[in-house]
Formats: sequence, structure tokens, C-alpha cells
Amino acid sequence: MAPAISVHVDSDDDTEQFIDVLQKGFEICDKKLRFNGRPFLSHVPHDIHLSSTLTSFNILQCPLFGSSTLKSNGSFLGFSAKHAKSSHVVSLGKLKGIRFTSLFRFKLWWTAPWVGDRGSDLESETQMLLLDTKSRAAADGCLGYPYILILPIYEGPFRASLQAGRDDHIDLHLESGSTSVCQSHFRSCVYLHAGHDPFLLVQDAVKSIRTTLGTFRHMEEKTPPTIIDRFGWCVQRDPSSRSCHSNPDHVWAGVRSLVEGDIPPRFLVFDEGWQSNGDHVFNDKLLNHFSKNGETESDETWSRLMSFQENEKFRGYVAGTLITPSKRKNYTNHDEIKHAHYAYYEAEDDVVHETHGMGAFMLDLKSEFELLEDVYAWHTICGYWGGVLPASPDSCNARLVKPELAHGILATMQDTLLDQMLANNIGLVPSQRAHQFYDRFHAHLEKCGFTGVKLDGVNVLEMLGEEHGGRMRLAKAYYEALGSSMRKNFGGNRVVANMQHSNDFMLLGTNQIALGRVGDIDALLRDDRDADSAKMTWQHGAYLVHCAFNSLWMGQFMHPDWGTFRSYQNKAAFHAAARAISGGPICVTDEPGKHDLGIMKKLVLPDGTILRCSSYALPTIDCLFHDPLQDEETVLKLWNLNKCGGIVGVFNCQGGGWSQEQREMCPYDDVFEACESVVRPSDIMWNEAHEEDLIKATATIAFAVLCHSSGHVAILKGIHACLHVEIHPFEFDIYTIVPLITTSKNLQFAALGLGNMLNAGGAVQRVSRMETDDDVKFHVDLRGYGQFVGYASCSPSIVSLESHPVSFVFHASNGILLVDIPWIPPHGNCTVTLKFS
Repeated sequence: MAPAISVHVDSDDDTEQFIDVLQKGFEICDKKLRFNGRPFLSHVPHDIHLSSTLTSFNILQCPLFGSSTLKSNGSFLGFSAKHAKSSHVVSLGKLKGIRFTSLFRFKLWWTAPWVGDRGSDLESETQMLLLDTKSRAAADGCLGYPYILILPIYEGPFRASLQAGRDDHIDLHLESGSTSVCQSHFRSCVYLHAGHDPFLLVQDAVKSIRTTLGTFRHMEEKTPPTIIDRFGWCVQRDPSSRSCHSNPDHVWAGVRSLVEGDIPPRFLVFDEGWQSNGDHVFNDKLLNHFSKNGETESDETWSRLMSFQENEKFRGYVAGTLITPSKRKNYTNHDEIKHAHYAYYEAEDDVVHETHGMGAFMLDLKSEFELLEDVYAWHTICGYWGGVLPASPDSCNARLVKPELAHGILATMQDTLLDQMLANNIGLVPSQRAHQFYDRFHAHLEKCGFTGVKLDGVNVLEMLGEEHGGRMRLAKAYYEALGSSMRKNFGGNRVVANMQHSNDFMLLGTNQIALGRVGDIDALLRDDRDADSAKMTWQHGAYLVHCAFNSLWMGQFMHPDWGTFRSYQNKAAFHAAARAISGGPICVTDEPGKHDLGIMKKLVLPDGTILRCSSYALPTIDCLFHDPLQDEETVLKLWNLNKCGGIVGVFNCQGGGWSQEQREMCPYDDVFEACESVVRPSDIMWNEAHEEDLIKATATIAFAVLCHSSGHVAILKGIHACLHVEIHPFEFDIYTIVPLITTSKNLQFAALGLGNMLNAGGAVQRVSRMETDDDVKFHVDLRGYGQFVGYASCSPSIVSLESHPVSFVFHASNGILLVDIPWIPPHGNCTVTLKFS
């Protein structure tokens, strides 16, 4: 595996020359699209034109540039067509011999990474294209050639994507989603940006687009919901039958079993199964087709929303039925409750009672389990999979609309849900009534005790724009209505977006939404029977790779959520390790009473919180332009930051992925082999740390590295020093990397964290030191419990926990220092003091 290529400049004159060259920006000359005077696309058609905008971006912090900020020309691409049409396909030019990584939609709902080095390697519905021109220029002996990002965006009512053209050309596809919305001239449908750090490049490009478009907010401008720091449980449909078995007894049993296991959920997600949905439409021909292909869908999966009220399973709940008697509220006589319940059950109005129905159940649930704070309700952006049932009490004038697929989606993977929608139509609330629809719906949920929503099926809107002014106009109306309701009912940010991987949504729908799923476990693992079979193991790796690479783009708009897993499923530890480094919330879909507590206690603390990283996980540069799924040699390496250090996760995901020939995800059995790699402190982008002290500390000459699997601690002298690792198929390891602190007496120390946790370094909140002529004291603020692991060049004389001396173990042969840390209520905070005399 080739390391990232860096550019070395020896003199100040060269530096000035570098900066001067960098400021030349983008241009089209001699039918070539150039940056810094050097081409990256050739054979550019004459009708493609540039319009420049001056933006700034930060150069990767290094000895050469320090923290300097340079100016660069970010540019927009446009074109002129002979005729006004609702759909255009034009060439941007020819790409050949430049390595790229990209994100494309393999289903209507989801994106996946794809790599190549020529235009013909591109997939349809490509939404992000990152070129590694820097490595090519370095190989040619050229100075200062950066990474280049090509982002198809939108202009007016038209949305853009990229795809392969003829003879290695990159084609731009523009579409309005309505045959009545036509246009011939475009000035800014593609954005170009350049930079020397691919991670900051994507960030700065999106910030520039945000300033220009003004239709979304960058993630740095928003606050994610509080569930991001907590452990949760998702009440899902039965994976084996796909029936919606959610009911009060099931929910209660699930929460209770987790609490009894000392891993109390702080939030719940009510997935499908709580709503009042009817009109169980299902096309007989489709049903026969799905059965022949081994796929089944229950009528409950495909239906339409007919009321904002909960279904009969929850409407039938009587207050006090499940709660422990000592925790009951001051209810009225039980017979009176039953009488009121029957009256409520027959009612059709939108009434919430504390004595019966969902409102009573939520009150009992939160009273019994006091640490439970947030409960999110699932619904699709149109209400339910089939939309809203026309003429139902809460229809808001919905009518059936026939979905129309965009051209690029025709080349994606076969999708059962999409086929159902195309066959049965969608009950769509008119855009002018979307405000009323969401406000009434969410107001009812809030009265019932729900604190947020999981918004599913977002991308369905792009298929429904024919009679609504096109996909962008319809989407904008819906997203504005949704944002207004969120601000009114759910604090503005308590929403998790799902099935939303289109640039329409990113650029129009993320003004409020700050948390979104970056992978689809259901599309890859159809049910538990497949998930636990050896033949489907490759899909676990594919899921992790999708989440990691998707985060590069989506993390600019919303905080990445890596979704749910089951603690007892095949490769559960594999998933748990990825969630630990992901930087997002931890949520499981375990069946009640069926948990692997050993795995879960490496993620969750006794108060239901988690040791979350400071940022979100991204692929390291040395695997960013490679294929960790199918090239037989690249491991997926993830990096993230904690308050006092960094973390690198190494995962062998080789085994299968997207097939351009079969147009689906599939296994490649012959690549199930061990892979070798290296782990370096430089794998972590330390310059992106929020803590200035941590950034300064990385100038140290050495780092301490804790290996999770072995418990060994290694000392690496220099940021580019490395550990050689070998990872077997679908196995992993995690490395906590901390800059060594060196005192005036040449004592070296590092607080590595809690070795029993997957994110050991996440437990270290702060490290301070006091030096005198006689001794040195380190104060380590921790959160959590278990075994604290540190490194010291000599043994401490005294170790204290909360000012009380405690025993410790010091291994003089390797410098490992171990201290047992108990859980200290209520939140597990404590201070360990180490005195060296």
C-alpha cells in the first residue's frame, strides 16, 4: 500500500513560488481544464465555461506552511445547449491516468464509494468526485499540485450528477424532474475546488457552496441532538418475517432487559409498527415476482398512513398496566381509567390522554425508567411507505401520484421497496399543505411524549415532481415545511435523517437537520438469517466502508450516524469497534433479553452514556484512493480524535462489493485473505483537533500507542514512525495514539485511557501536570470505569484516586502503568493523581 505523498520544499524562494503558482486557479485553455496551469481534464467541449469565485482554504498544517491560510480560485462550471430541455447530458472533458475516489448512488436511497483512474470507471449518479492530482504531479516531479474536488450541485430547478461518457469522458447529467421545466443555459451547476488536505478540501468546498447557495447550513453552524452522546435501543420490525411486532409489552421488555444488564438506554427509536396505517395495497404480479426471487414483504410494510394517532396496539394501553406500583403516578380509579380508555379507543379526534393510549404508555415508560430521556418516532417523509391514504381524516388533501425514475437510477441495484412504489403510487400531500401536515403530525407526537423523529424514505420526493414544478421545487417546499415543524415541536434539531443520500437533500434539506445515517445495513443484510451465515459475512465489511467514505461528504452537512447493529449477530464485535470510533451515537436493535453484555459494556457506561470521539471517523489518506473491499490488499483504516489523543481503527473488509457487470453488491470469495498495513501517528489529522493543546502536543518527538487486542504499548519516535500490522478477514484492531509528555527532568508520561473500553482514549478528559524541584504530579481526569492504562518512563511513587492512595501495577520492562478505577456515581467522573519523586 503506497503512503500518502508529501511535497518537500527546501527554500523560502520555493515556498513563495509555490504560493504564487497556487493562486493561478482554474482555467480552460487549449480545450483543457487546468489548475495551476496543469491539465486534469482534456478534450473539454467549447460550450463548457468557467465562472470563478474567490474562496479561501487552509493548507494542511505542517512545518512548511504552519497555520497559513492561502487564497485559491474555486470555480463553477456551466454550459450552453442549443435547445431548452428538462434533461441534459453533456461532456465535461476526458479524464485519464488520474486516480480518483467517488461516491455514487447504488440505490435510490444510498451512496457507496468507487475508485478508478479514468472517466470510463465512473458510475452513474456520481455525486462527489475527488481527484488525486497531487500524487500524479509528485511522480512527474511537479511542485504544489493539489487534490481537486468536482461537485455536481444544482442550478435553479435542475439537479446535477456525473456519470461515465464515451472514450473516458466525464458526462454531466442535469434534470429537472418535470417535462414542463426546461432550460438551455447554465452557469453554475458544477463546483470545482482545490486543496492540499483532502479532508479540509471537502470541508472548504462545501462552505463555499453554502455561501453561494444559501439553502443549507454547514455542520459547524449546527448542534447535533443530545442522543449523539448516548446509548439507545431501536424498536424494529421482526427481521425474519418483516412484520411490525412493536407493542407496549415488547417495548417495555426491551428497555427493562437493557436496564437489568447495567446498560440503560437513554433514548429509544420507535421504528415501523406504531402508526395507524391502512389500505394494504400490493400488486399481485409484484408479489409473485418477489416470491420467485426469495423475497417477501408483509402487507404491513406496504401501506398508507391513515391517521396521526397510534395504532390499536398502543391505543389499547391503559395507564399503570406495566409500571411498578411504587412508581405509578397519581392515577384515578382503575375502573374509571378503563371506561375512559374505551371512549378514547372509539374516538376519531386527535386527543392525547395521560390515562390511556400512547400518551399514557410514554408517561409510564419514562416514570419506570428514569434515565430514559428521548423517544423518537419513525415516519417517512410522506408519512408511510405508500404515503398518506387519500380521504383519510389526516390526509391533508393527499392524492395518489405516480413516481417517475430519474435516468441514472435505472442503472442502480434492484430494490424491492422501489418496485412497490412504482407499482402502487404514493399518496402525496400537496406541497402547499406540507406545513400543515408536518405541524399537525409532529404536534401530536410531541403531546404523546415523543421528543424527536427518525425521518425515513427521504429521496422519494425526487420521483414525484412531474406535476409539482420539478424535483427541486417540490423538495424545497417539503424541507422548508419540515424545518419549520422541527423548530416548533422538536427543538430544531431532534431528527435523524435516513435513506437521504442525494445531493438534492444535502443542498436543500440540511438547514435544520444535524444527524443522518451514512449507511444502509438493511440493503446489505436483508435479515438475520443471512447476517449470521458465512456466505453473507462480506456485507459487514461493505457496510463499514460505505459509512466511512460517505462521511467524507455527508459529514459536512450533518453528523454521521453509523446506524444500528445487534450485539449478538455475526461479527457483532466488528460492528461495535466501528461504532466506537465512528463518533456517532450507539444504538442496537437487540431482541428483549438477547444481548451480548460483554461487547456492549465496551461501548456503554452504567449511566447510559458513551465515550464518543470528538469528531467523526474518516478513512486515512493511504486508503482514501484505494478499494478496501475488492483490491485484495487494502485495509480500511479509520481515524478520529479524542480530547487528549487520537485513535486509528484497522478493519479487513475485503470480500465483496459493487459489481459494474452485475449491477449489484456481491461477494468475491477468492479475496478472503489476511492483509498487511501500517499504523502511524500521521494517519490522524491532528490539525483538525478542537483542543489547541493537543495540536501543539503533536510536535512532540514521540507517541505512545495502545493496541486494543493485545494490551501492548509501543513508543513511536516521530509522527511518521509506524507499526506493522496484519489483519485477518473481517477482523479488526484499534490503536489509541497519545503524544508523550516530557518534563524538564526528562520524565515521559502518557495517559492512554481505559483499556477495557473500545475507545480507551475517550475516557481521558484532561491531563495536567505540576512540577517542583522535588517531584512531578500528573492529574488525569477520567470518565468511566475499568482499568486505566498509562505509560511512564519510571514508576510513580504514589497513585491517588480522588485524593485517596490506591494500589497500582507498574511494569518496568515496558513502562505500562495500570490502575483499577471503580464506577463513581452519578456520571463516573474521577481524577487520578500520579506523583513521581
